[in-house]
Amino acid sequence: MLGIKQYKKSVINPYNNKQEIKILNAYAELQIPLDEVDFVFVKKNGVYEGTDSCKYPFKVIHYELGIPCRFHDFRDTHATKLIESGADIKAVSKRLGHRNIDFTYNIYVRVTQKMESETADKFEEICGTL
Repeated sequence: MLGIKQYKKSVINPYNNKQEIKILNAYAELQIPLDEVDFVFVKKNGVYEGTDSCKYPFKVIHYELGIPCRFHDFRDTHATKLIESGADIKAVSKRLGHRNIDFTYNIYVRVTQKMESETADKFEEICGTL
């Protein structure tokens, strides 16, 4: 257990403070200035508003009408429609802010009837050439 003097030395140690300052400065350099970020939900003056104003109608639809519908479902639809239209999975994954394409595929992309139909058509095409 540290005594008071040792604790003071560990807390006030200039080396620790220099390290902390280096870490904080490195972290600050990674931050993107707010004026360079393209927010989706902004007020008329361009200030970030948040998603709460858009989430409310979904809560009404879900709780009062009993329809399973969440604001976050737009991300699923967005990813699914992009993949369905032939977009590259890496580009879609990056667009959603994911580091791993498997996460995008497994969590966000749904198999649609159009995808199933196109897959069946491709198989039919392959069988026709045999």
